[in-house]
Amino acid sequence: MPAKLRSEHIYYGIAALVVLAPLVFFPSLISLYRLPKITFINLFVTVLLWLWLFLLLQEREEKVMFPLAIPLTFYLGLSALSLVNAINPFEGIFALFHKVTYIFLFWLVVNQIGTMKKIKNILFCSTFSAYVVSLIGIYQVFGGEIPGLVNLASPGSTFGNKNMAAQFILLTLPFPYLFLLSTSDRQKEILFGIAAAVVSTYLLYTGTRAAWAGAIISSLTLLMLFRLKLSKAEFEKLKGAVARKKLSLLGIMIFMLAMNSIPPYVVRGWAVAGAASPVSRFATIAEIDRDTSFLNRLAMSANTFEMFKDHPLLG
Repeated sequence: MPAKLRSEHIYYGIAALVVLAPLVFFPSLISLYRLPKITFINLFVTVLLWLWLFLLLQEREEKVMFPLAIPLTFYLGLSALSLVNAINPFEGIFALFHKVTYIFLFWLVVNQIGTMKKIKNILFCSTFSAYVVSLIGIYQVFGGEIPGLVNLASPGSTFGNKNMAAQFILLTLPFPYLFLLSTSDRQKEILFGIAAAVVSTYLLYTGTRAAWAGAIISSLTLLMLFRLKLSKAEFEKLKGAVARKKLSLLGIMIFMLAMNSIPPYVVRGWAVAGAASPVSRFATIAEIDRDTSFLNRLAMSANTFEMFKDHPLLG
């Protein structure tokens, strides 16, 4: 008899998606470098949704939740209306169905990842993929090349562009630190410390100022929320965890400092040797009013808001 479909099968599929999606790339692709990941995610999520439907038909008494259903449906309705004035309706339809995919993925995760153990396992999968992406990026900085992996803006790792890679790393950056602070196993502490050091170093190597600023602002925001929302006992417990792991955190800082100061003197042709240091790169934020890249993006944002102002409903 065929094996019965279980909720765990979908859970394993979500875990596989978290691990594989950041690592997917199409060999020798020099443009549309996001397309392989988008295609993979859409196909994988579609399969998971069909499995979920079969599971619901199989387990008719299972309770299903659709959080934020009203605002999300309203958002999709407005997005569909905006297709009326779309210059390229085919691209608009593609973008709309891309939104639909992620909304159903959100509902799928809410219904299938319901325990703290499963949540931690998914975060661990994200940490693993971020670690691999970071290793590849650091390898590229040291002059290494992955066969078939074309980088439009190195070190882009499997994302092809360092800015896109930095967005992913910024999203997953808290996870290795979370595991580092929460574990009491010395061996796991070392492993998560290594992962945190590698991921943090790669984030610096990307040279993406927006990601750096995002990391700083989000860290300060989390610290403020912890201070305001946690009870005094919980906050003291958090401070105690940081104090116990101070040697590991110091080791991470030393590793990051060494990886940004030593290689230019010992590695010939080091990719970051001729670039500005993270400190001087970050200092250019003070001169952002003369940064052509920032000014171009600011102009695009202003034009977008003007379009929304002229067509608030239909885009």
